[in-house]
Amino acid sequence: MARDGESTAMKKGVKVTTDKSKRGSSKDMITSIQWRVTKLEESMAEAKVALEPLESLDMEKLSSLDFEQLESLEGVKDDVQAALNEMDVKVSKRGDSLEATMLL
Repeated sequence: MARDGESTAMKKGVKVTTDKSKRGSSKDMITSIQWRVTKLEESMAEAKVALEPLESLDMEKLSSLDFEQLESLEGVKDDVQAALNEMDVKVSKRGDSLEATMLL
């Protein structure tokens, strides 16, 4: 039974209400859903942009990489990083001693 200002109809098994207060909350829900859809579409666009470079990878080139050579490059990288760390420690010690000398 409908209240004043409200009409109800059955349409394909769905109750359709024309109550003005309910329409306002429905509009809020629709706005919220539209905002979420927009965010989802933006995320999808960003994902497509991120995937484009991956799609252009040539699998034959990847399979022909020499993994032993790559591992040796990793070793070189580790050696260079260790040398840089040692140099950093030495420079810090020299800086500390120079600062101590300046304070005297």
